[in-house]
Formats: sequence, structure tokens, C-alpha cells
Amino acid sequence: MGKGARNRKQREVVTTVAKSIVSAEIKKDKVQQAMHNEINNQLVKAHERFLNDELSVILYVLHEVFGFGPVRLKRFCDQYSAECAKLRD
Repeated sequence: MGKGARNRKQREVVTTVAKSIVSAEIKKDKVQQAMHNEINNQLVKAHERFLNDELSVILYVLHEVFGFGPVRLKRFCDQYSAECAKLRD
């Protein structure tokens, strides 16, 4: 094998290794992004559950302690939800 053929072969090996490294990094980035998205989804769901529990307690107190009826509780709930949405955005 001549010097030119050897250099070509070495370049091919280096190119193949480089492509493999880049491909592995792309796959790693995709996996990390998928994990990040899943963690965010789980956090959003947990936060929603927390807000539902919190809202239940607030509505209970407004009804039992302050005498809010269904109409006032509904108005409060709608306004509370709107304010929570503003804070999230």
C-alpha cells in the first residue's frame, strides 16, 4: 500500500470515527431533551395537583367560615384560575 492510499485510509477512518462521535452526540442530545421534556411534564402535572388541593382547601374555608355560596365560589374559582394562568405565563 502506497503512502497516498494509506493517508486516504487514515482519513476514512478519522471521518468514520468523527461521524460516529457526532451521531452519538446527536442521539445523546435527543435523549437528554426527551428526559428534560418528561421531567417538565411531570412537574406541571404535580403542580396542577398541588393547585387543585390548595384550591379545594380555599373553597372549603370560603364556604364554611365565610359563608360563600355556589355562585360566589364559582366566581372566586374562575378568577383564581385566571390569576394562576397569568402567573404561569
